[in-house]
Amino acid sequence: MESLTEPASQQPEIVTASELAASKAPPVPGIFASQIDMPRGLPGFPNAGRFMLEPLGDASAQLLRLKSLDIDDLAFLVLPIPENMPVIAAHDFTAACESQEFASENVIVFLIVTLEQTPQGIRLFANLRAPLLIETARKQGAQVVLQSPGYPLRYALQAG
Repeated sequence: MESLTEPASQQPEIVTASELAASKAPPVPGIFASQIDMPRGLPGFPNAGRFMLEPLGDASAQLLRLKSLDIDDLAFLVLPIPENMPVIAAHDFTAACESQEFASENVIVFLIVTLEQTPQGIRLFANLRAPLLIETARKQGAQVVLQSPGYPLRYALQAG
């Protein structure tokens, strides 16, 4: 996982949780049912270098499952981010792509999502600090840590 530093004067503008939760997920052509290689693995899982994206439920579902092909029962919920949603500042996106030698025009940004059961129901949180980049042309991915405190680790996607 690469770490990128952002000058304090360039804090990103984060979209509202309702905008992000209501956004139409971008299509992910050519990467469903295909192996996605992550040569550095994921934080905490250095031996998990091969993954596959799977839909959850019907095709209109926004959340996807990123399933490890190397470690049984290892999977993550991910949310693809539409290009028109400024979740990551343009300069951070460009730097993240360059750090991985990814062609930015071929990159889809995903956020890793966690669930929390509360008395009011299930709450969804996205990790904006460490987005997952997948370069669709080469079917390679990497998780990149953005250093700005403006990117929260637990960003509420919906109220409980």
